[in-house]
Amino acid sequence: MILKRLKVQTTLGEATNCYIVEDEETKETMVIDPGGEADKILEMLDILEANVKYIYLTHCHGDHIGAVSEVKSKKGGKILIHRDDAEGLDDENINLSACINMGDIELEPDSRVDDRDLIHVGSLEFRVIHTPGHTSGGSCLYCEEEKLLFSGDTLFRGTWGRTDLPTSSREDIMNSIKKFPSPLISFLPIIILICMLVATISTFGSDALNGGSQISLLVTTAVCIFIGMAFYRIPWKDYELAITNNISGVATAIIILLIIGALSGSWMISGIVPTLIYYGMQIIHPDFFLTSTCIICVLISVMTGSSWTTIATIGIALLGIGKSQGFHEGWIAGAIISGSYFGDKISPLSETTILASSITETPLFRHIRYMLITTIPSLVITLILFTIMGFTHNAHTMEHMTEVAISLENKFNITPWLLIVPVVTGILIARKVPSIITLTISTFLACIAAIIFQPNLLNEIAGEENLFKGVMITCYGSTNLETGNAALTELVATRGMAGMTNTIWLILCSMCFGGAMTASGMLGSITSVFVRFMKNRFSLVSSTVCSGLFMNLATADQYISIILTGSMFGNIYRKQGYESRLLSRTTEDSVTVTSVLIPWNSCGMTQATILNVPTLTYLPYCFFNILSPIMSIIVAAIGYKIIKHPTPEKQ
Repeated sequence: MILKRLKVQTTLGEATNCYIVEDEETKETMVIDPGGEADKILEMLDILEANVKYIYLTHCHGDHIGAVSEVKSKKGGKILIHRDDAEGLDDENINLSACINMGDIELEPDSRVDDRDLIHVGSLEFRVIHTPGHTSGGSCLYCEEEKLLFSGDTLFRGTWGRTDLPTSSREDIMNSIKKFPSPLISFLPIIILICMLVATISTFGSDALNGGSQISLLVTTAVCIFIGMAFYRIPWKDYELAITNNISGVATAIIILLIIGALSGSWMISGIVPTLIYYGMQIIHPDFFLTSTCIICVLISVMTGSSWTTIATIGIALLGIGKSQGFHEGWIAGAIISGSYFGDKISPLSETTILASSITETPLFRHIRYMLITTIPSLVITLILFTIMGFTHNAHTMEHMTEVAISLENKFNITPWLLIVPVVTGILIARKVPSIITLTISTFLACIAAIIFQPNLLNEIAGEENLFKGVMITCYGSTNLETGNAALTELVATRGMAGMTNTIWLILCSMCFGGAMTASGMLGSITSVFVRFMKNRFSLVSSTVCSGLFMNLATADQYISIILTGSMFGNIYRKQGYESRLLSRTTEDSVTVTSVLIPWNSCGMTQATILNVPTLTYLPYCFFNILSPIMSIIVAAIGYKIIKHPTPEKQ
């Protein structure tokens, strides 16, 4: 780097620091705050043989912009300024150019930058730091590699910039220059959270989500707030605002979760899901048991949106069938989990799918369609591997499947007419109807189907001949129908809206934690560590995948990991010009499907317990779960359907 400081004089005789930074190899140059004496600046640029790329203005005041027009006309370069000062640049009453006898300077920037934007000059990288106070759009430039900060008038010698000028604020500048936690301190709340979650999960096991994990999050939130308020003088109102904003951001997701609770109950009791299971089991052939197992779990998990439900019900039945046919339990469990987590990842009914799309501010169905690019190849390869394995084994019995089919026929009115509801739902999804509307219509149709085809079940649920009561309980409460088959009885049990309360509670607590981490500056501090490794599309996605895996290992909970990963990288993807759907897909590829592969993760612990197969035993055979994060990185390397919009520095 070549760095030159020029003291340029204004018409009032006051000197302003003008800086010229140049990449030695490319000669690309940025001029910072050309406040006056254009000839002096141009002479230095000629000496440096500079190729001026940018003219950066730390703020809009006349003593910092006096020579902009002449430098730009002679040397070119795009004028950059923070968007909150763009108006002042074009208003003499705000930039005060007339007051300091510099004429009426009115400029239009070529690009408006935002906090944390990256500006590249050759191999040099500068980060924009928004520091309002001297002006509303005052900013600094920081070069991490050279440890250089260009502060403009945010800082004066021994004090801070003036706050008695248009758009100035003493309170804002005090907040701008406050000290933020280091990455080491910022990791402290996460370490505490890890310790508390380990203790909670080891104590409560699969019941940790019933309250233990939520309390762990709230305690950690309190620790984060205490550190920020006690040591960094961050006011409570900052935390309150950040938490409120976080919660408001997931309001739609919470509504969707409640509707899904009603939908899952109505689809089950109406006979829609049982019908799909019944016909799905018809595809099973002894020579393709593993492949069929995976496909059945795919169908059920897509329709229910729950890997846990799929594994805990039909998964157990399939495991028994597979063992009786002589298959290794690891292979069977791998096929069950692979298929189940396909639905957990891709289904519009899945809590993780909704959460990932919500956290990254990506429309739900847009998120799902984009995931198909990595998900379908992963599933195809998985099915091929299970098919190859199936050819090496002779399977004979269909007794268990027959028992399940008979139990379904005895309990439910199985009819192809029920398939109209999922067909209509699919049409609504394909036509991009908003999620809430689609799910509401689907729930309503399922309730009508239940009244027409399953009136006896509704009366059984109501405890009397009252179809209205039965439908209402199905939507909001839990149901438990006895089928005569233990696995099937568990499968058809529903939770309704009430069953979503623990998940919603967890999301709210996670939003509190995320808000506290954001307001304290800890999240930004941690993010800065990852940013250092993000030089291109491949490294960005790879870093996100690694971060997602790390969060799964560290927090032992997929919901928390999704929220933290989405929150940490959201701004980075946006600033680098990548669509939010790339982040939402990468988050799901790295978090949702890998949680079950970690023995101490709530998902891994639960599935190992339900199937009675150790996590490390089934891990090598969970091909879909292993391939998904790898496929995400491969697609990133290829660049298929990855769109990069112009960043602020290039607009």
